[in-house]
Amino acid sequence: MTLKAILSNLILSRLDIARIKRILGDTPVLSVFFKLISQSLIDREYPTHLFLETTRACNLHCKSCPRSILTSGYGHMNFDLFKKIIDEAGLFGRRNFCLHMLGEPLMHPEIIKLVGYIKSSPVRHAILLTTNGYFLDAPKAKALIENRVDKIVVSIFSLRKDRLNSLTGNTDITKVVDNISSAAMLNKQLSGKTNIYIRFLLHPENQDELESVSALAKRIGVHLEVRATHNYSGLITDNSSKEVTPGKRYPCYHPWFSPAITWDGKVVLCCNDWNYSEILGDATKDTVANIWQGSRIKELRKLHLKGRYDEINLCKACNVWSLYPDIFFKMQKS
Repeated sequence: MTLKAILSNLILSRLDIARIKRILGDTPVLSVFFKLISQSLIDREYPTHLFLETTRACNLHCKSCPRSILTSGYGHMNFDLFKKIIDEAGLFGRRNFCLHMLGEPLMHPEIIKLVGYIKSSPVRHAILLTTNGYFLDAPKAKALIENRVDKIVVSIFSLRKDRLNSLTGNTDITKVVDNISSAAMLNKQLSGKTNIYIRFLLHPENQDELESVSALAKRIGVHLEVRATHNYSGLITDNSSKEVTPGKRYPCYHPWFSPAITWDGKVVLCCNDWNYSEILGDATKDTVANIWQGSRIKELRKLHLKGRYDEINLCKACNVWSLYPDIFFKMQKS
């Protein structure tokens, strides 16, 4: 495995990026090195990190999600398309895969088969699986750990049933906590290498629960990641992301690292493109490499570096960029 592949996996699939952003903000010297390392990982031939929407199905109705007004249809990614994407990725070396976009990946009827296929590649791709935890029962957790999933992230909004119902439309937090505990225990029993996280999603309604969620993670023996909810391109205004003045905006990392492929094969700019507003191509008809090397993504990168976000419908009101560190130097932006 190359040093580039190791660093890519570490930064994109293992580290708590919100914590890294805070550290870099406090230590300007480290920020320089982070920018240099991050830029060295950019691959203009094929994405370093891919979001694969294995399914658009979900069992929750979260306030912070645009699913309630989706017009782009629902379904599961079929295995032939999935295989085509993974096989092509292997030609470019080790890659990082997130298996979600706007759905709950564990609701895909063949999710273990999909995970197993990624891990069967001789280039040792990395997998980050984000889930709401309701379907992370012991058999699934065992299969995921045995298939060497690199990171499992369980997103939690609240430990209070009334508040959870308000934020997600579900009250069964006991089931989620039990599933996380079981997964952590199995990981230990199986001597697994899977990193298990609780991701506490900050929202204006739940910020008084940080201490109790932190205590839960410590008691169970898993990592804690705290992340602000974002606005899905300006659609969701009731979120916890801090307001950032336009003059301080910097390019998002997605156009250089992380496009998304929807369940039906559309390659979109990022995992927050909830209604296909910035389609780069179609993975059912073209290769991901051709799409990633295409004219539209090159134009989007130029617009980001020039600060012309208003010319991109998906990006102009988005605040996702603020959740990640700036990877470019001032002299590179114009």
